[in-house]
Amino acid sequence: MDEQTILRAIIGQIQEDELKTLTEECEGDPEKAAGMFGDVHTLIDVAELEEIGRKIEDCRRTSLLRRCAAIFIKAAGVAAAIFLAVWITKEATVRSFSGMTATVEAPRGEIVHFILPDSTVVYLNSGARLQYPAVFRKDCRNVKLSGEAMFDVSHNDRCPFTVTTFASEIKVLGTKFNVRAEEEKGDFTATLIEGRIMLTNLLDERKTQVDMRPNDIVRINGGRLELNTLENPDICWTRGLVEIGGRSFIEQMRDFEKAFDVTIVISREDLPDISGVSGKIRINDGIDNALRILQQTASFEFSRDPHSNVVVIH
Repeated sequence: MDEQTILRAIIGQIQEDELKTLTEECEGDPEKAAGMFGDVHTLIDVAELEEIGRKIEDCRRTSLLRRCAAIFIKAAGVAAAIFLAVWITKEATVRSFSGMTATVEAPRGEIVHFILPDSTVVYLNSGARLQYPAVFRKDCRNVKLSGEAMFDVSHNDRCPFTVTTFASEIKVLGTKFNVRAEEEKGDFTATLIEGRIMLTNLLDERKTQVDMRPNDIVRINGGRLELNTLENPDICWTRGLVEIGGRSFIEQMRDFEKAFDVTIVISREDLPDISGVSGKIRINDGIDNALRILQQTASFEFSRDPHSNVVVIH
């Protein structure tokens, strides 16, 4: 009796003579059998559960399950019967794992790139946090976002992917889009790059919706949806760039704080005019370089304490 034989029995790939030998060994030493079946069970991770479920559907279900049930019950009584029940009722196991959530958070000044259990690719911008279930259910894939993220969703017609934020619910089947949801600032923006998504405004009691197409950008302003279309929107932060222009000086400084992991204090009453600035700055070049670029078109001075990482705008 070994773990490989037990695993092949579970997934329906065991030969008749091996099954007979395994049955005899289990009957001869029930306690050892129970321990080994338990060990195999703990080695099957969440991803493998889905694969086992697929193989179970393809195997000779009735006869094999009946014989395996006899092995478990004879070998280890209640403990083995419980294990068999978990194996047969894979759906219940997946549901239990789907109730467990994992959280990924991007440290300030860094971008985190990872892949969800369904193969969806996610980029988290500095300070963003994503919560998702350890296993997605067959009928839905729900995640919760705080901050900014770009999703390249794995297509599945039967299992929509949903992103919930403080302001919206976004449903997709398979597409690529960027979401910026910062509740403390009341800032929400969704940009669709490829595919099609349905956005629901959770700040509106009427739950108004907008059907977004490629190049659409939606902002929530005063609790209402604002839809605009951009030509070839560029989500440059995923490439280590921060965009300048099209924002007020205060908003630009907030972007710099997040991108460069600094604290910026504005110690002047009048704000510099950066309305004529546009472009992209490489984050790796640092906050000093970014501010010097802005100084070329706006009048202000700055100082930075290298110990506290606090920047003061004069």
